[in-house]
Amino acid sequence: MPFAGVSLHFPYKVWPATARALQLSHRPRARDLTNWMATIVRGVNHTLISRARGEGDMLWNEIASDEVGRMPREKTVVLFPIGSLEIHGIHLPLGTDGLVIEKVAQLAAEKEPPSLVLPTLDYAYANENAHFPGGISLSAKTLISVVEEVCDEVSRNGFRKIILLNGHGGNNHILRAIQRDLLRKTRNYITYLYLEPWSPIEDDIKELAKGATIEHACEIETSIALYLIGHLVKLNKVKSEAKTGAPGFPDYVKTTVSWQRYCIEGYLGDPRRATIDKGKQLSDKWVGEVASLIKAVRDDQVSLQVLDDYYRRSNWQSREE
Repeated sequence: MPFAGVSLHFPYKVWPATARALQLSHRPRARDLTNWMATIVRGVNHTLISRARGEGDMLWNEIASDEVGRMPREKTVVLFPIGSLEIHGIHLPLGTDGLVIEKVAQLAAEKEPPSLVLPTLDYAYANENAHFPGGISLSAKTLISVVEEVCDEVSRNGFRKIILLNGHGGNNHILRAIQRDLLRKTRNYITYLYLEPWSPIEDDIKELAKGATIEHACEIETSIALYLIGHLVKLNKVKSEAKTGAPGFPDYVKTTVSWQRYCIEGYLGDPRRATIDKGKQLSDKWVGEVASLIKAVRDDQVSLQVLDDYYRRSNWQSREE
């Protein structure tokens, strides 16, 4: 037996379903069971240690109602990670944007308490890749409503500073519109839009990329994924550098299908150049920058005053729906 006092038994009739769940094709040997139990114990230990250190206490959906109630309203910053569900080549998961920005949000929040991280919104705006299997996209109108209503609910709970932490470039135009739209009703909270995910680490990216193509599911995004969500990366599936098409017009002119003409395989560059070391270097810098943003937002004493003055002078109250 792998562990004294522990009896592990897989009835023959139950094994096929168990095998499917564990993605195995054979009945377990003692070595298999030992490995599984060791993995489970490591996971449990990691969870217990994390809880003992207080990690996880900033995740909105993992804490209890009374814990939210005790959060200091004037000091707490709420992070709202927003991702997407779309193709990232055949080597990264559909939810890469959300999974990565969620990790960044959590790690940054740990550095700058008191902070709360909302559950990541993976249903966002990714129509540009709808011609590949697996993508799920909301309409612009629906996404605007969802983000605004979530922010309103955060405010109803007493929190007045919300960082919209974007992880998907396709959301950019919609999120800009959301910030403008939020002004059309009197609200007692401020949103801080972190729009371009890689902006704070652009110089580091250029240095590591050494002139290679950097964009969707490229070596940079793959490196970050290797470091933050490595168990979901299947780099061995990539056999060559991505083929691209010609957009046909200057960069300042966009057609309805500019992206589809250019990114014909659902990824760009050569992900095979990705490494965990690159991912760690970039992720650590990225997390540090977001942590600095959290602190700056917490210390911001001006924006809410400007918002109140704006509503007073613009007379928006009379135009509320």
